[in-house]
Amino acid sequence: MVQEPSKLMQYGSGISFHKIACQTFLLILSFKSVEKKKDMLYCPRCGSSNVDWILPQIWSKWVCRDCGYIGALIIEDGEIAAELRKEWKEKYGTP
Repeated sequence: MVQEPSKLMQYGSGISFHKIACQTFLLILSFKSVEKKKDMLYCPRCGSSNVDWILPQIWSKWVCRDCGYIGALIIEDGEIAAELRKEWKEKYGTP
């Protein structure tokens, strides 16, 4: 049951390529789900939806482009964000 070395190399490289392709596919899917989820994120200071990662490699740090907030806390509830946005506009005007 010993196979020729050339066939072993062929199968071995096919398996590693398959693993890399699967891992790449899963990574792309995870980025797409984060992007979809990102559409529903709000700043905890002013309630703005204009938030983004400081660096894409650091997913735990967010920056608000309206008020300048930088931190790990982010709001996903639109009702709370609407209240924060209303209070922010009353106190500081529109950013």
